[in-house]
Amino acid sequence: MPIVNNRGVNIRYEVEGKGRPIVFHHGFGNCLEDYYELGYVDALKDEYQLILMDCRGFGQSDKPHDSRSYTFDIRTSDTIAVMDALGIDQAIAWGNSMGGRMVYALMQYYPERFIAYCAGGMHPYLDKSEMGKNIRDWLSQGMEHAVDTFEQTYAPFPKNLRQRYLKNDPEAMRAAYAEPAPDFTEALKQIKSPVLLFCGETEEYRSEMEEVAKLIQNGEIQIIKGLDHCETYWQGEKVCEYIKRFLSHYNPRFRS
Repeated sequence: MPIVNNRGVNIRYEVEGKGRPIVFHHGFGNCLEDYYELGYVDALKDEYQLILMDCRGFGQSDKPHDSRSYTFDIRTSDTIAVMDALGIDQAIAWGNSMGGRMVYALMQYYPERFIAYCAGGMHPYLDKSEMGKNIRDWLSQGMEHAVDTFEQTYAPFPKNLRQRYLKNDPEAMRAAYAEPAPDFTEALKQIKSPVLLFCGETEEYRSEMEEVAKLIQNGEIQIIKGLDHCETYWQGEKVCEYIKRFLSHYNPRFRS
């Protein structure tokens, strides 16, 4: 199990495939095992080198309980620490939901390290929603209560994802969601590298993503028919079709 230590926090990662590297950033409460089960690895490993991370606070990475450990400048430095450990100078950044927010943060803090971006299920605006407060309230009553409430509110998890979600540390998750995510709109406006935004047809952030897509200098937005926020993550093979089409369309050098 490869691990890199960044500022005293151990970050677990795995590497699959060969070719142009893509660094993956999962959603809130998820972990890198999902990428194997949901079809991402099989769909992309023959053309790309996949850098799969457990973001701090999740999976088998360390789980600080101090909210100051989850500022986005620190979170993004974990990505750079993994890339540096692997000797990767530049990569493609991919992320969905919380991971999509990470992609926008990488645009702001480390634009020189990425040649393309794929952000799903998230906008770059200041987070003004009640979601953070709701999730912290659910987590305060324990992990099982949080998962049950999430499923009642949104949709049932696939079985194995539910079991992995239940293994999360609720206090680490509360710390990770303690502060609203900042606004990364200006960073997105400045990026000249290709940017793919993608979301499901019934994504709750769809209108914001369609609005912000107008700010992209070189890229596009894809609305995936028939899917919602969660299903867009769960349907890995379908999402990867858009990723491969996007990367090969905007620049053939992104292919291996």
